Amino acid sequence: MKRIGLVGVGSMGCNHARVLRELGGVGDLIICDTNSKLVNGISQKYRIASCYKSVFEMMRKEKLDGVVLSTPTDTHYEIAKSILEYEVPLLIEKPISQNCNQAEELVSRFRDKKIPLMIGYVERFNPVIHQLKQVIVDIGIDKVLHINLLRIGPFPVRSSLHTDGVVLDLSTHDLDIIHFLFGLKIARVFMTTRMGEKADIYARALLEIGNDITASCEWSWISPQRKRFVEVFTSKGCLVADLSRQDLFFYNHAPTDLDGDQDHFKLLQFGKFQNEFTKFSVTKKEPLKEELIYFLKMIDNEAGDNSNQPVALMRILEKLYESSHSRGYVDTNECYAEY
Repeated sequence: MKRIGLVGVGSMGCNHARVLRELGGVGDLIICDTNSKLVNGISQKYRIASCYKSVFEMMRKEKLDGVVLSTPTDTHYEIAKSILEYEVPLLIEKPISQNCNQAEELVSRFRDKKIPLMIGYVERFNPVIHQLKQVIVDIGIDKVLHINLLRIGPFPVRSSLHTDGVVLDLSTHDLDIIHFLFGLKIARVFMTTRMGEKADIYARALLEIGNDITASCEWSWISPQRKRFVEVFTSKGCLVADLSRQDLFFYNHAPTDLDGDQDHFKLLQFGKFQNEFTKFSVTKKEPLKEELIYFLKMIDNEAGDNSNQPVALMRILEKLYESSHSRGYVDTNECYAEY
């Protein structure tokens, strides 16, 4: 039975507390937050005896098997460094930090000490993403033409408390999905943004990916509806994954009497649509629960960490902002260089 520390019990931290209390592998849950009101509410709701306002005090007094860090992004760097001094496995909510230099330093220091480090890319643990990946393998990545990713919703109340923009908050999910599904590098990016009072609140990005694949991403805090979709257009049809409902459909939208040498983009535009679709069977699971189960396995060295990816993703994220400022395409191949 693991003794797990949870730093930060805001909106996402509260979800972590709920799931950790449900997991059979967790014995004691110790929480820490500078907000006494939040700490009191969570401790009463989930019957948590050990609570702290200081990370340093918690780490000094408690013998922990692992720590989950779920505080605002601008605090990740300093808190993660203090936790590292106690050589405890760490799960950091995405993104790993506010910039590349911080990300590179954290990953390098954890790696040097051989301490497991995991970043909370929770969509990796969404069962519909795993089903989508298998279907793509069956169809063949060489048949993929374009990817469309949609991650929109109303302005989150939590974001009014800090300065993260919509790109920093949401884009890392979709950038990670692209790498997870296809294992290909993003070669060039272009992005436009709409600014709010403190930071960006809307963004549209175009990506060029290895294997001659293009992608478009929309990230928004100005939509009245919350939607999380991944659409994969292939030469055989279109895959549509609803990440919230965990539904996966395949639309066969090309004529049945195809000549294999025909231009597939023209077929998509002018083909005789059959309106035939297949709904795949997906066993629904809570992604956060699956993520935390993986973290417990990682503590026991039964699963590898995912600390290689965050640095590349942070570099690409900075290139997206560079594109937005320059209003032009930016090369991202160098983002995959070793560090």
